[in-house]
Amino acid sequence: RLFLGGLEVQPEWDDAFDDRVQLILKSVRNLKGSLGSYLHLLVPAILALAEGSIAKSSGGRRTAVNVDIIRTLCVLLRSTDGKGGNSSTPTSLPARASQRLLEILSDA
Repeated sequence: RLFLGGLEVQPEWDDAFDDRVQLILKSVRNLKGSLGSYLHLLVPAILALAEGSIAKSSGGRRTAVNVDIIRTLCVLLRSTDGKGGNSSTPTSLPARASQRLLEILSDA
């Protein structure tokens, strides 16, 4: 919970929050093999983060955070076997996540 709580979009999105988000995203990418059972929780949280970050985006450093968010989503979705990764991950997760990410990006 604490890990996912760190991904919640803050009303005041400052450089300190950017640093924390980038650290969490790097950790998720590095731990992807151990987090397979939690993809159904992680991917929606990262998508919500993407939505908030891209909506508040004004270039500069935020662009780097947005790229890290999308990179992390790609790593997580590629870590599944196309069938959802394991029995606790819904089989439609990669398709649903990709569809939502495309909607977020098209609204930007």
